[in-house]
Amino acid sequence: MKNIIKFILPFVIILLILDYSGCWRLRGEKIRVGISFADTNNVEIKQIIKGFHQAPDSIKNQSELFIVSANNDTTTQTKQIIDLIDEKKIDVLILHCVNDLRAREFLNKIEKEDIPVVSILNIPLSRQVYGYLTPDYFLTAKYQSQYVIDNTLGQGNVIILAGNSFSDMYTTLTYRNIDSLKKFPDINIVFQKFYNYPNEIESDVDSILRIYNNNIKAIIANDDAIILKAIEVLKKKKLEKKIITVGAGCTPDAVKSILNGELSMSVDLGYEDLGTQALTAAVDMMNLLPLKDNGLKYKNDEQKVSWILSKVKSYNQKNIKYLFEQSNKYSKSDFGLK
Repeated sequence: MKNIIKFILPFVIILLILDYSGCWRLRGEKIRVGISFADTNNVEIKQIIKGFHQAPDSIKNQSELFIVSANNDTTTQTKQIIDLIDEKKIDVLILHCVNDLRAREFLNKIEKEDIPVVSILNIPLSRQVYGYLTPDYFLTAKYQSQYVIDNTLGQGNVIILAGNSFSDMYTTLTYRNIDSLKKFPDINIVFQKFYNYPNEIESDVDSILRIYNNNIKAIIANDDAIILKAIEVLKKKKLEKKIITVGAGCTPDAVKSILNGELSMSVDLGYEDLGTQALTAAVDMMNLLPLKDNGLKYKNDEQKVSWILSKVKSYNQKNIKYLFEQSNKYSKSDFGLK
């Protein structure tokens, strides 16, 4: 009997793996990927969704996507995720939380049902997450600060405007920019602020310009929407071509501003690439393949989560044409160009 058990046991294990783990192609089924976004009306989220469709056929052919948008409401997101689990019978979830601090109900449901999670753009604190995907904040900050250093010759007054202080992205970009600029003793950071309420940006910029008699060399923002608000103030004072302005995102409005000779530079945060990598990570995980994190780990309380970064690239008024030639983000016709 013992010999029979020893003979049968490996085959039982193989059958269990085939049934539960992810050899989905052998089972003839697709991986059911639930995707919950805080708000799909967001420009960046639309680019991430575009990236899902740009994934390799080998990934797309294995997966069936169920995308929902919570319209920035945690209660809605909770109901949608419960539906994805109970009704859509998802196998894995790609999650972008509205507010992870108020998401206990659906996070408990996810853990109870043993649904593996890949987080994108933000991560639930102290929860079991297998992959975390963000833009490459480190390289983005390097591009931003170096552009300012090169174009100010390492001197002058600089303003730093930041987004929500609870965001990993905004805090990382802000403090890395500060660290880089502080290496140059002739650069003076005269104002730095996080904005949870963007309606204060224009009045603050106007006030700082008045205090320093317009003697500002550069303004850095870690979000295109923020820097474009600052540029509106500069345009009223006819300073948009005199003060260096740096953003992040390469949103359509930012690209228009670069083409118009207003915004000096923005960093494409690679949201399409992020979408492609997120879907690939979800499929790889269900196929028991290691996530392509290049050995990078994010410390989420006591956990070390595979951290996958998107490819980023900087564009300015001199090289903006390459955005249309070397990427699939936009076409010239999107901006009335031939």
